[in-house]
Amino acid sequence: MLMYYIIGDSTDHVDCVELLLQFSTEKEINMTTEDMQQTAVILASTWSRKNVLQTLLCNNAVDVFFTDRMGRNALHWAVIACTYLSFHA
Repeated sequence: MLMYYIIGDSTDHVDCVELLLQFSTEKEINMTTEDMQQTAVILASTWSRKNVLQTLLCNNAVDVFFTDRMGRNALHWAVIACTYLSFHA
């Protein structure tokens, strides 16, 4: 559920993310997508959702070290996103 507010559109739905974090378990917060096994924090990094990423990183339940199916964590995806944006801006 949390992931849909990150990738839904270009708007940072920080208020929705904060509300979901408040009422979600650690397991729900770190739930992964079926295909790439990516968590909300990985998706926020991948899609450069800075405000959502900041909100997620302030929550102690978020697993920042989780790696997806490709072996990459949120930091890897943030670097990839910044590199892509710098070449395509």
